[in-house]
Amino acid sequence: MFQQYSLTVSALDVGQGQSIVLLSKGKAIVVDCGGFGHENAGDIVADYLQNIGINTVECLVLSHYHSDHTNGVEQLLNRMRVVRVAAPNIDEEDDLQKEIISYVADERAEFYFVENIIEIAFGEAKVTLYPPAGSEGENELCTSVLCTTDAFDLLITGDMGEESEELLLERETLPDLEALVVGHHGSKYSTGEMLLDKTTPEIALISVGKNSYGHPTPETLQRLQEREITFYRTDEVGTIVLQVS
Repeated sequence: MFQQYSLTVSALDVGQGQSIVLLSKGKAIVVDCGGFGHENAGDIVADYLQNIGINTVECLVLSHYHSDHTNGVEQLLNRMRVVRVAAPNIDEEDDLQKEIISYVADERAEFYFVENIIEIAFGEAKVTLYPPAGSEGENELCTSVLCTTDAFDLLITGDMGEESEELLLERETLPDLEALVVGHHGSKYSTGEMLLDKTTPEIALISVGKNSYGHPTPETLQRLQEREITFYRTDEVGTIVLQVS
């Protein structure tokens, strides 16, 4: 049923974490693969794709290396062919970064640091990977992902905070958005007013599970509500699927 759409966006229910699957005409790109839920995020991604007949991931993009975005990577690489992995260059001595690079090498996939803008076409869609806009702190050193078709634009910013969102907006020309993945699972320090006002998303996806941080916070939800942005939460509705004809 997915083949008829130019783009399908799925925010998978991985518990407190994030994994976004982008599908276009039988081609798949995955953004992040981690979470603390009822099963390994790598299995959730692999099961989701294999159940619709897809056995290859064209690119696995990691916004950053925190466990709730990466702890399913090894299992995903074990179960599926992943052509390439793209991620920010945080610190060559960072243990999680070294661990991910080792997993990728073991499976003989290609690995790229996102240090310049990278564009990847898949099916009838395209993703643009932006290097980190911030300069300090792993959350601020996230790779951002813009997924586009002729009539639809989606932005994913990982755990990027409000200051780095503003730096990204100053550095890059972003389109008006049809959809936005809310930053840092709904933290009050992300998805700031400038980002919302400059990109005017119509729909917001919140990837979140049981947590002790209060995510998504009342402040973030209020910013969305004030702008009449429709939002969906994986902790309330499970996996969220958007289909673009």
